Amino acid sequence: MAKKNLKETSTADLREVDLFLDELRAGIGDRKYDELTERLKQARKKRRKFFLGLAAKRENSGMSQIEVAREMGLSEVIIIKLEGGLLDPKYSLLERYAVVIGFNLNSKLSKGKKKT
Repeated sequence: MAKKNLKETSTADLREVDLFLDELRAGIGDRKYDELTERLKQARKKRRKFFLGLAAKRENSGMSQIEVAREMGLSEVIIIKLEGGLLDPKYSLLERYAVVIGFNLNSKLSKGKKKT
């Protein structure tokens, strides 16, 4: 199987996302689609804030990215991507990260406001 270069992969991925969004809009209507995309944008902002907060907590704990990576058995690049919000990590990775920097990860699923 031939490897795709990054530009080809990105273009293919974007086309796939566009097709999905077109199908979604057709299936649920413009108004619901706009509400859904707004809620997803807000969730993305919260997620970004959460990941940026990880770096602050790590720094406050006195640990470097290299030290955290070593203790977790990962490369520093993974920690950099994690703290930068560039990964979509498994929950177990977040739990391990929290423990290494001296925190507990508490998750809570709350009901969002449903717009009709």
